[in-house]
Amino acid sequence: MKKSILAIFVFLFITIIISPAGKKTIIYKSNDGLTIAADLYLAHKTETPFIILFHQAGWSRGEYSETAIKLNELGFNCLAVDLRSGGEV
Repeated sequence: MKKSILAIFVFLFITIIISPAGKKTIIYKSNDGLTIAADLYLAHKTETPFIILFHQAGWSRGEYSETAIKLNELGFNCLAVDLRSGGEV
């Protein structure tokens, strides 16, 4: 579990370095085969604080689309993750 989390964060930081600012959808396959999606909202390519957004059960990462953009305007990078109980919007 710790290795999976570490791998996700390494992937995200590499993505931040090579990606332009804006929204990018990331698809991750878990060890048990479940596909998990996340939206990465980058405020800047420089080092800025990161906020990870998790939705409530039965909802999806899409509920944070407007919030993440506002947080970007305030200088925060955001990652909105679909949980196992969520789904594509």
